[in-house]
Amino acid sequence: MSRQIPLTVLAWEGPQARAYLARMKRAGMTPERIILMIKDPRSGPLAKVTGRGLAKAEKAQERAHNFHPHRTRSGNQQLMEAITTGLAGQLDDPAGLISEMFDSFSYDDFDAPVERVAVSGYRDPALRDAIAASGAELLLFTGGGIMPAAILELPGLRVIHVHTGFLPDVRGADVLLWSLMVRGRPGVSAFLMTPRLDDGDLLGATELPPLAIPLPAADRPDDDTLYRSLFSFIDPLIRAEFVVSQVLEPASDFSALPSTPQNLNVGVTFHFMAPQLRSAALAQLFPAA
Repeated sequence: MSRQIPLTVLAWEGPQARAYLARMKRAGMTPERIILMIKDPRSGPLAKVTGRGLAKAEKAQERAHNFHPHRTRSGNQQLMEAITTGLAGQLDDPAGLISEMFDSFSYDDFDAPVERVAVSGYRDPALRDAIAASGAELLLFTGGGIMPAAILELPGLRVIHVHTGFLPDVRGADVLLWSLMVRGRPGVSAFLMTPRLDDGDLLGATELPPLAIPLPAADRPDDDTLYRSLFSFIDPLIRAEFVVSQVLEPASDFSALPSTPQNLNVGVTFHFMAPQLRSAALAQLFPAA
C-alpha cells in the first residue's frame, strides 16, 4: 500500500519525470499532486486550450519528447541490454524500471491528482499561477528548461533539483560525462534550487561506483545515439534512484528536510562538451567490449 508524501511533481514530459514517478511508485510513495506541463511541440506557443484540444496536445508532446527512447528500445536491443546490465551495479532492476517508464505509462496511474496546464514554457505566467494556486510547499523539478525566479521565489515554496554531478565540485552542463572524465565515476546530488546555478543547499551528494557499459565495436551506435541514450535512460534512472532512496525515503519531516549549505569557494562550472571531447567521454562510458 502506498503512502502519500507532501511533494508536488512538476512534470515536464520525458524520461526524467517518468523515472522519478516510476521509482517513487516502486518505493510505495505517492506525490500529493502532479502538475503536468503541456505544450504542443508542433505549433510553437500553445494557445490556452482545454478538453480535447489539450488531450491532443498532450499526445503530440508525448510522441515528441519520448521519440528517442522509444526508437532506441525498438531498434537497438543490443544497446538496451548493455545499458541495463551496466546500470545493474547502480540500482535494482533497471530493465523493469525502463519498462515502467515507457510501456503503457500514464500520469493518471500514480494515485495522485493530475493538473494539466497549457503553457509555453517555464516562464509562462500560467505555470506560476498554477503552482501558487496549488498550495505546494515542496516541488520536484523534472528538467526541460530553466526555472525562473518568479517561481522559485513564491512564498513558502521549496524546489528540489537532482543533478548528476557531485556538488559542489561539479556544476553546470553535461556533468555526468564530465564526472567520468575528471573524477572517474558518476556523481549525483540533490539540492534546493535558487535563481543561481547549482548553488542551493544540499539535501545529499555522493559519488557512485565507476560506470562502464561495454559495446561490441562492430555494432557500436554513433555518438548521437549514445548521447541520447544517456539522457533517455542512464541519467534519469541515476537521478531517480538517488532522490528516492537518499532523500525521500529517509525523510521523517518533509517540512524540514535536512540540508547543508554548499561551499561556493570550491568546484568547477562545466559547459556542454565540444563534439571531440564528448566523443572521448562517450568512449569512456561505452568502451569496446
